Amino acid sequence: MDAATFLAVLRKLRRHPGPAGPAPHKPLMLLYALVQLRQHGRHRIGYRDADRVVGSLLARNASAGTRARVADPFLRLETDGIWQVELADRVEVLDGGGNGRPAILARLDPQAGFSDPILALLRHCPALVDEAINQLLDDNFPQDGHSAIITALGTDGAAG
Repeated sequence: MDAATFLAVLRKLRRHPGPAGPAPHKPLMLLYALVQLRQHGRHRIGYRDADRVVGSLLARNASAGTRARVADPFLRLETDGIWQVELADRVEVLDGGGNGRPAILARLDPQAGFSDPILALLRHCPALVDEAINQLLDDNFPQDGHSAIITALGTDGAAG
């Protein structure tokens, strides 16, 4: 996958439709992963860390009536072809409807992050990380909320 294709995938993420627009769960999870890669060189994120950081952002950015569950994007991003979850037994973490069980994910604390080809692309083109961060912010959140999201994610303000 090249940079343009990666950015196109980010623009076309499959997201749950809501009354106030598409759910912010996947963009926030991807922003967290991109920031962890850029700021700390971490290519995988643990579920518990993601739940703490992304969960608080979901509580502030999701529309009323939307569940602020980090389990959903943590697992479902794999269907977009850019994410992988390191998990031996998926049956244990999924309920009958195919939704992640937060308590079990918290206990197991699986690691997840960009798939190996995407990770190689991001490492080969470091500027693509900032471009992806800016695109996710611009495409999914009001401009006046970007700085609050960036601050909550712990960035140095280089993006936005």
